[in-house]
Amino acid sequence: MARDHNDNAVEQPQSSSGLASERAASIAVENQGHPQAGATGPSGRGSGDVVAQKSGSDSLLIPKLELSKNGGPDQINDCSKEKCMVKGTQYKDSTEIPGNKPVPLLHPDGKPVLGPDGKPVFGPDRVDLEKIAADVREHKGMLSLPQSLLNFRHSGAWDFQRVQSDDGKPIWTEKYQQFSNIAIGYLLSAQGLSFERMTQAADVYCRFKCNYDEPRSKDYPNLADRQVKDIKIGVDLYRERHPEGR
Repeated sequence: MARDHNDNAVEQPQSSSGLASERAASIAVENQGHPQAGATGPSGRGSGDVVAQKSGSDSLLIPKLELSKNGGPDQINDCSKEKCMVKGTQYKDSTEIPGNKPVPLLHPDGKPVLGPDGKPVFGPDRVDLEKIAADVREHKGMLSLPQSLLNFRHSGAWDFQRVQSDDGKPIWTEKYQQFSNIAIGYLLSAQGLSFERMTQAADVYCRFKCNYDEPRSKDYPNLADRQVKDIKIGVDLYRERHPEGR
């Protein structure tokens, strides 16, 4: 799930321990109470989406994620230095890729949403959070909470910081890491989860699947402090747009 000092997923080689940790994370989240049935069917798509789609039964086949301060060796981190070929075109900047151009995240009154650092938050222009949230609400009950959480993993359906290159290697855009965290709060709110429930579930998940080299949250020790703040921004934005919870 996922900024320079943000959660940048690095996939490790497939191993039995990775499989076991994925199952353990899923079981632990399920056993943490009775989560409201959740999301999706949602594709996570806006127009021109090129994000990898992975969910459902194949979710147990991904390796353990190690999250650190860089994008990781199994993805393209800098198009100015690496081959970033998408649909036959080479790009020197990932934000020039169609569907991956930055647009500000806005409040209902048109003012920009600000991150904890007081700076405007940007997301890729292919992503319409409200459209995806509507899809989540429509498909409540189709997938469990653990499956919903897996949509946010590295190259998952709701990993808005990565697009696929022509050779199948994900292209990472650092600029969208904060947006991706805010999306966790926004979309899980559409699923009907409280801030406490989603952060508790994410904390349990990250006990098995995450490794941060930055300050942790006091209340959720397996999560980065800044990640919890981003998620809260997403929850508040959803409530602002949907004051009656719909």
